[in-house]
Amino acid sequence: MTLARVANLLEKFMPSQKNFLAYFSHIPSLVVILGLGGLIPFVGLCLLIIFYSEVWYAFWLSCLLQYGAVILSFVGALQWGVVQKRNVHQKTFSLRLIWGVMPALIAWMSFQFPVWTGLRIQAFTFMLCYCFERFTDRVDSQDPLALDTLHNQSEENLEWMTNWMTLRLVLTTVASFSLLMASYY
Repeated sequence: MTLARVANLLEKFMPSQKNFLAYFSHIPSLVVILGLGGLIPFVGLCLLIIFYSEVWYAFWLSCLLQYGAVILSFVGALQWGVVQKRNVHQKTFSLRLIWGVMPALIAWMSFQFPVWTGLRIQAFTFMLCYCFERFTDRVDSQDPLALDTLHNQSEENLEWMTNWMTLRLVLTTVASFSLLMASYY
């Protein structure tokens, strides 16, 4: 694969900084601030584990594992909110409700393993949650009832819903990367 082709692929999937920030302009600023603020413990604890691991190493690892479990529970619960807020495809209704409790159960289960394994399980679960949301959103977008709900939304709300997954990708990537990096130190 040539360098030019790699650059084109990166440009396609990683927009420029100006365009990247424009994705967030349609999302309420409080959502962006709280979402990005929620990354501070992930990044901060990961950096403490990597660079300041002498005395407090086990404590920082434990804190990161616990924080990851709390956030995974929240991410799973988002599915229940989606089901309540809008019409979803009949195929995804039960799937969303069942999946909504799975991240919390997986997070709890991650405490039963050595901390490094638990961090990796959580990182994988964050990525799985993102993929699940992408999949169910695509199925819902093909359902006429779900589309009716979308057509009744304001244009600003539709932009938010569209750009939400971009924010979710950023949040998922940073959280997962932090968990994985910490698990290898």
